[in-house]
Amino acid sequence: MDNIFKISEDGKTLLKVLDKTIKHCAIPNGVTRIGGFVFSGCTSLECIDLPNSVTEIGMWAFSGCTSLESIDLPGSVTKIGSEAFKGCTSLKRIDLPDSVTEIGDSAFVDCTSLERIDLPDS
Repeated sequence: MDNIFKISEDGKTLLKVLDKTIKHCAIPNGVTRIGGFVFSGCTSLECIDLPNSVTEIGMWAFSGCTSLESIDLPGSVTKIGSEAFKGCTSLKRIDLPDSVTEIGDSAFVDCTSLERIDLPDS
C-alpha cells in the first residue's frame, strides 16, 4: 500500500489517492487534513483508518464511495466539509466525536442506507 497517496510537502494534507480501486487503507500518521475530492469515486473503498492527527475532512472527500459502510472518526476531527460523504449509498453508521464543531451543508446527502448517526452528548 506504499505510495498510494499524494501528500503535501509538509506532510499534513492528503491531496490525492492514486489508486481509486483500493478496498482498505490507512491514512499516515501526521496527516491533519483530508483534502477535497481525495477519495471521491473510490467505489471499492470499504474501510478507512484515520489517525488521531486528522482534524478536517474536506468537501466531497468521500463522495461516491458506494462501498463504504461505516467510518469511525477520531476524537481529533473538528470539521466535516460540505457533501463530504455525498452518495455513500452503503454507509450505515457514523459516529461523530465531541470534537466536531462544524458540519458542512449536505455532508450526508444521498446516503440512502444511513441508519444511525451517533451524536456526542454535548
